[in-house]
Amino acid sequence: MGVCMSMKRLLLAFVLLSTACDEETEQPATSSTTNVSSSTSGGGGQGGANTGGGGSDPGCDPTDIAPKLHYRFEGDATNAGELGSEHDGIAELVTYVPGKIGQAVKFDGPVCEMAAPPPSHVDLPGTAALLQTYPELTIGLWYRLPAMTTKTDCVPYLLKCRGQGSGFETYYGPAALPGELTTCFTESDNMTSSCRSHQGTVDEWYHLLYRYDGNALEIYLDNELVLTMDTALSIFGSVLDNLDVGRFSFFDVDELKLYDQVFDPEIQCTEVIGGCWRNGSCVMP
Repeated sequence: MGVCMSMKRLLLAFVLLSTACDEETEQPATSSTTNVSSSTSGGGGQGGANTGGGGSDPGCDPTDIAPKLHYRFEGDATNAGELGSEHDGIAELVTYVPGKIGQAVKFDGPVCEMAAPPPSHVDLPGTAALLQTYPELTIGLWYRLPAMTTKTDCVPYLLKCRGQGSGFETYYGPAALPGELTTCFTESDNMTSSCRSHQGTVDEWYHLLYRYDGNALEIYLDNELVLTMDTALSIFGSVLDNLDVGRFSFFDVDELKLYDQVFDPEIQCTEVIGGCWRNGSCVMP
C-alpha cells in the first residue's frame, strides 16, 4: 500500500514537472510571434502609404515640386505658386465659369479698335524677367475653345509673350480650321519666322504644355508631343513683354502653372497636369 502511494506521488510530481517545462518552453515562441507580427504591421503601415489609406494610387501621386507660378482662377487671378502675390494676375473684362478643375477664367471676346478699352485678357506681372532668367521652362495650362459662330479680324491669343526680336505666342488664326491652334516663336520682329500648328476640337478641354530646355521648344497636347521647334534658340531676348493670357479671345483657361525646369513625361503627367501615370502613359484627369 505504501509503495503504491509513493509511486502515485512520484508519478504526479513527474506530470507537474513536465507541464511546467512545456509552459516554460512555449513562452519565447509566443514572444517571437508577437515581435514578427509587430514588425509585419510596421511594414504594412509603410506599404499602406501606397496601397492603403483609402486606396491611394502611387501612379497618381504628385511630387513635391512647387510651381513658381500657379493661377487656379477660382474667382480671381491670384498666384498660388511659390513666388506669391507679387505675381498676382491683372484681369480685365473676364468672367469665371465652371472649369476643368473648379472654376476657370473666361475671356469675353475681341475688342479690336485702338481707341477701345483694354481687351479681355489677364496680364501676368513680372513674368518677362522670369522668362529671361530661367534657363529652362515649363508652362502648362488647360484650355477650351468654344465654337465661334463668326470670326473677327482680331487674332484670338491663348498665350502671348512678345518682345523686340524675341518671344512666342499661341493663337487661333482667322483662317484656321475649327480647333486648330498655331504657335510661333521668333528671333526677328515679325513673329512668323517659325510657326507650327496642332489640331484640337472645339468645346473640349485640352492640356497644353510648353517645354523649353534652352535649345528646343516642344509643345505637348494632353502630354503627347505634337510640335518640336528645335531651332528655338534664345527666344527670350532683352526686350520682352510679360505673359498675356486670352487677349482678343473667347477661350476658357484653367490651372496655369509655370516651372523653372523641365520634366520627363511621367512628372509632366502627375505634377503639371494632375493625371495618373499608368503603363507608360498619362491618364488625364
